[in-house]
Amino acid sequence: MFTDLITGIIVGGGIAIFFVLRDNYKHSYFSKNLENEGKQKIVIRLSEEVSFLNKADIMLTLDHIPENQQVLIDGTNSVFIHPDILEIIEDFKATAKHKNIELELIGLENFNNSDKFWVG
Repeated sequence: MFTDLITGIIVGGGIAIFFVLRDNYKHSYFSKNLENEGKQKIVIRLSEEVSFLNKADIMLTLDHIPENQQVLIDGTNSVFIHPDILEIIEDFKATAKHKNIELELIGLENFNNSDKFWVG
């Protein structure tokens, strides 16, 4: 009976961890195209927690933004942003200059210090 209980706890914990990681991966950011004075504006709102698991998805999204666009990255709702994500955004700043992308960052000021990952 004891081994059945331990097996059930391990299986239940594994399933719970799977669903938490899956939901975190799916809801790392929300992207939306807006019309602003005849120009397209791409708004990327980061979720409350953006982990390293979201790195590839965010990098792919930023890499596929076409030239001559307006982009807003909004981190005002974020409590945790992994340093790898901040590094991707910093790299995108340089890329944006070369692709003539107007980049606006909101709510990411608190995350520039690499020693402080949590804001609260």
